[in-house]
Amino acid sequence: MKKKFYRGLIIVITIILVFTYYDSFVIKASEDNGIRRPHISVKVVDSKIIITIKKNNNVSGYLIYIKGSSDKQYKLIRMIKTDGYTKEKCTVESTKVDEYKIKVKAFNDNSYSVFSKVKKAIVTEENDKLLTKKEFKESEKYGARISTFKLTDGCADIVFLGDSITAYIDWHEFFPGINLLNRGIEGDTWVGVLNRIDEIILRQPKKIVLMVGTNEIANGIMSEQIINNAIEVIYRIQTELPDTQIILCDVLPSPKLDCSIVKDVDLGYSIIANTNNNILNLKLIDLYLNSDGSVNEGLFSLDKIHLNGKGYLIWIDKLKTIINN
Repeated sequence: MKKKFYRGLIIVITIILVFTYYDSFVIKASEDNGIRRPHISVKVVDSKIIITIKKNNNVSGYLIYIKGSSDKQYKLIRMIKTDGYTKEKCTVESTKVDEYKIKVKAFNDNSYSVFSKVKKAIVTEENDKLLTKKEFKESEKYGARISTFKLTDGCADIVFLGDSITAYIDWHEFFPGINLLNRGIEGDTWVGVLNRIDEIILRQPKKIVLMVGTNEIANGIMSEQIINNAIEVIYRIQTELPDTQIILCDVLPSPKLDCSIVKDVDLGYSIIANTNNNILNLKLIDLYLNSDGSVNEGLFSLDKIHLNGKGYLIWIDKLKTIINN
């Protein structure tokens, strides 16, 4: 009788201890690198998926991943910056009726939490407004450039995609024997790239070299918006071309740009690459800085935005270590 009594007492004490310290056990088990696992809730309004993230101290942002019923893996859909002391909300537009799974990871610099619990979102209404199209005013010069891209057809091994920094060099001279296309357009941005991505997808490239972001920074666009525009382009590429390697190049710290914003955007690009499959972040920023951290103006043209020959050779040599392998 005494043994049964003590066994019962031990069970009761164990249950009390578990309930008393449950939160501490859960918090410890759900931390990675000292960053607490996010807690999220999800609801669907019309065709919009609304994700709410509870406040989480000591984090600088969240990465939101989504997976449709036919997707093989989760894809990064949004980055949110936070001070960690307020709850955050994010709205994702769905383009089709489906059951989606959503999970979130917190980050602080280059450290990441474990994922949140997966939440489901069932979208029951079609959405006529495509997520991958944004309002974009196309200039005559821009439209003329795109029209020349459509003069040829067929696949390419590599597509160089970006703005004038990409456009102003003949890549064939430095990568002979490779079936490549130069799809740089003067003045382009991530929104512009998103609106013309269909032509790139039709080429079925094995690699896409992306150098985009300079014009957004020059026009005062916030770094978080630039990063999220990049995520939309990458999401579209990974959805349509899951086997294509994306080489995501740093924005270069040209003398006319705010270097702190450039570094913030480049950190975002690094996070995108670190948390996605088949993306390589080509780290360039330090190669264009002097030992004291100032911009090496000798690598840029007279307008202090575009590269001169020496500046291009640094980028080309870095690319060769990847492309030639």
